[in-house]
Amino acid sequence: MLKKEVVKIDGRNITYYQSGIGKPIVLLPGLGSDCSLWTFVIPYLARYYKVWAFSLPVYGTRDQYGHIYTFRTLPKLLEKILRKFNIENPILIGHSLGSLVSLVYATKHPKSIKKMILVSSPLKDK
Repeated sequence: MLKKEVVKIDGRNITYYQSGIGKPIVLLPGLGSDCSLWTFVIPYLARYYKVWAFSLPVYGTRDQYGHIYTFRTLPKLLEKILRKFNIENPILIGHSLGSLVSLVYATKHPKSIKKMILVSSPLKDK
């Protein structure tokens, strides 16, 4: 059974699940979801990978310093999370808002990820 853990980053509690061994996979949920979105997927992936599923702060809310979580700041938070857990070259799997956070992070740090999978990404063509 998965146990939800909590870590403090920038004064904010970040909840997450971690399971498995091997190469790293990071799962990011969409708007209105948390790391629990991935509870049915984690056991399958954990057979072959070390899996982290992180909850992101609610888009548009402020941290204790008054900074608002947006498309610019959530990827920076992802960077801090990866650094905190010493996660190198992960496969990023993002759903909805999590896919946008993954995409923005990957464009700024293209050599720091192995692969990226975007699920139900809200990207639009012109």
